Amino acid sequence: MAGQSASGLLIAGKDTSLPLKDISVEAEVKGYVLGLQSTLKYCNDSPDPVEVLFRFPVEQSHAVVGLTAVIDGRRIRAEVREKEEARAAYDDAIASGRSAAFAEEKSGDVFSISLGNLPPQKEAEIQLQLVGELSIDAEGGVRFSLPTTL
Repeated sequence: MAGQSASGLLIAGKDTSLPLKDISVEAEVKGYVLGLQSTLKYCNDSPDPVEVLFRFPVEQSHAVVGLTAVIDGRRIRAEVREKEEARAAYDDAIASGRSAAFAEEKSGDVFSISLGNLPPQKEAEIQLQLVGELSIDAEGGVRFSLPTTL
């Protein structure tokens, strides 16, 4: 599994991922604008804590506007910072054994979230909100397709 192209909740430094346990998606279309909210739940079934990365595809015409990670009941909300400052805060939290999240756009169509330490037998829940402009087809209509890899 190539780290940059794989989607889902991936274990850092390994060729494995955690299975998706539950998903809910709400979508709202107003004219040519889409609002999408997804909640994805995963569980670390291993006996050890793992550092996890969540990668998911984002259409070129869409943007992530909200991100919350819930790790073992602890809610972490996204906060926009300069990349270097955000990475340093994430690294400090992980080094001291705390949970943390670090998100960045990896390429034009993949968004990546480092969730840090997920304790053994505990859940990670990722809530993300996206907005986007729907394209107009040849007949003047719009179409929305939910990606099959979330």
